[in-house]
Amino acid sequence: ALDSARFLTLRTHNGKPGFYITKGRSGANNTSDFSKLANGRVMDRMCQIGRSKGVDLIGESVPTNSDGTIKEVAAQAIEAEIRAALRDGMTGDIVIDENSPYVAVSRVANILSTSTLPITLRTTPFASADFVEETLGFTVPAAA
Repeated sequence: ALDSARFLTLRTHNGKPGFYITKGRSGANNTSDFSKLANGRVMDRMCQIGRSKGVDLIGESVPTNSDGTIKEVAAQAIEAEIRAALRDGMTGDIVIDENSPYVAVSRVANILSTSTLPITLRTTPFASADFVEETLGFTVPAAA
């Protein structure tokens, strides 16, 4: 009952010492990205790395086009640097492929007027199994 009410509960596994978190639920709604504690940890780490790289950009010169938007080559360099930091710092926690982590520097923000450089970071966490289903049976060696 506690688990279905989204309380964090512990359990044991036959033949294994210790206690284990049942499903790692948070207090968030079941449909929330943060319904599992593991997702919250992934987001916290992405925020930590992203903020660290973002703070490095404060006060730095940003090359802009005549309309105040960032030059493409500069945007790509920032994206590559942040993406590399996320990949290095989050290996084992996130899916790393051509789409993840996703880093996008806004190409439409007028940085010259606002002094704000919008950057979007997104990633795909690893899935986790709440259940394991195994199929067991016998085989006849000669038939194989």
